Amino acid sequence: MNTAPAILPPWDRRFSWGLLVLLIPLGIITKVYSGVGALWLRGYGGDILYTMAWLALVLLLKPRFSLTKTCLWIFGLTALGECSQLWHPPWLAPFRATLFGQLLLGSAFSWPDFLCYGLGCALGWLFYWAYHRAYHRPRL
Repeated sequence: MNTAPAILPPWDRRFSWGLLVLLIPLGIITKVYSGVGALWLRGYGGDILYTMAWLALVLLLKPRFSLTKTCLWIFGLTALGECSQLWHPPWLAPFRATLFGQLLLGSAFSWPDFLCYGLGCALGWLFYWAYHRAYHRPRL
């Protein structure tokens, strides 16, 4: 009989912090990378890392949140943000023109971004699950 505990919060804030410290520079690198696969990485790599970084930030601030529910919320909110790129009111244009506005809201709608957001949430879930499994097992 397997007596391993279920994957439950609280999530380790050190892991969340370390993940953020890793993901932020990687996300920036995806925008300037010029090697093999640069076109794909510039277009989609950042989207994957973006959702993973949001997951790490939320679980850093609220380590007792459910991992699965947090992933679903982040996917939903990033998908909503993607859909908001179809709406271009004049008052929002100056904000979208800033770096912060670009990073937060984006500027152009893209269907493949939904797949990237889902992949980022799934990878983030997998990273937390693997970390928890490796470091929070009961020792026999």
